[in-house]
Amino acid sequence: MTTMTPTIGTFGWSELATRDLAAAKTFYAGLFGWELYDDSMGEGMGTYTLIGGKTDHFGGMYEMNGPQFEGVPPNWTNYVGVANCDAAAKHVTELGGKVLMPPMEIPGTGRFSVVTDPGGAAFAVFQSADDKDKRVPCGDTAGAFCWRELNTRDSAQARAFYSRLLGWTAVEKEMASGTYTSFMQGDQPVAGMMQMTSEWGEAPPHWMTYVSVADCDASAAKVETLGGTICVPPTDVPEVGRFAVINDPTGATISIIKLAPRG
Repeated sequence: MTTMTPTIGTFGWSELATRDLAAAKTFYAGLFGWELYDDSMGEGMGTYTLIGGKTDHFGGMYEMNGPQFEGVPPNWTNYVGVANCDAAAKHVTELGGKVLMPPMEIPGTGRFSVVTDPGGAAFAVFQSADDKDKRVPCGDTAGAFCWRELNTRDSAQARAFYSRLLGWTAVEKEMASGTYTSFMQGDQPVAGMMQMTSEWGEAPPHWMTYVSVADCDASAAKVETLGGTICVPPTDVPEVGRFAVINDPTGATISIIKLAPRG
């Protein structure tokens, strides 16, 4: 079995929480061609669907059932690797964030906790059960999770939080849409960040998940035939690629992008 396990300081798993797992599976399999495999979470716990099939999975999805999910909208959560989950969760609170789900064990896989940064953007910290790098290829490959981006109301606060929690450094670049921040681990970009403006309306701070596609316009057109909606139509970002923001039929938001050729 090959599972994408996030190495320390990098994202390596994305997970959909939905109120209609069957509809979500049909949508994402149709849009990205994902192979999906249902795995039982135990008696009375429901089904966890692995993205990538039974052997080479790199993400998951599950249906939100129970009072603990009351008021929680469908969402994608991104997992970042840490050396010690319990210590990382404690550090989150020390740095002004919150723990939404305290550290818990996934037998044979690792330990995780769902947290928020001080601005309220949710993500998960994950400690692998072993120290082996088991990541499957991702990035430019169509259907792969290729980027995670923080949209925040306070970029200065977020820079301080993530640099202290994960050891990231921030590199800023001026773009037509404003200042874009790349979070770096050493000399490698691991995530991005944008300052939210009044144009974002009442949207809360959040981590956005990006999936690579072969043709952004064709994929966007397919979204609507599969019952999803377009939030931001296909848009060019010079030197980066062409992207669109979409909602799946259950209401979860995700982005698609055709990455520009690397120089």
